[in-house]
Amino acid sequence: NRLLLGAVAIEALTLLAFVYVPPIRDLLGQQPLSALAWIPILVAPCVFMAAEETRKAIVRRPRRR
Repeated sequence: NRLLLGAVAIEALTLLAFVYVPPIRDLLGQQPLSALAWIPILVAPCVFMAAEETRKAIVRRPRRR
């Protein structure tokens, strides 16, 4: 769905602005994330998506009699 993808992209850009644009960051009292902190943030969605696709494959698999 294009609208959903666009909404997620806008949300991600807004969150990045909250953390990385200096005037907004200072106003909100935020600090940029370290490179090490980004690792679980980027890996977790991939793990959850793989787990969900595996679950779907198991549920849809025809049963043997």
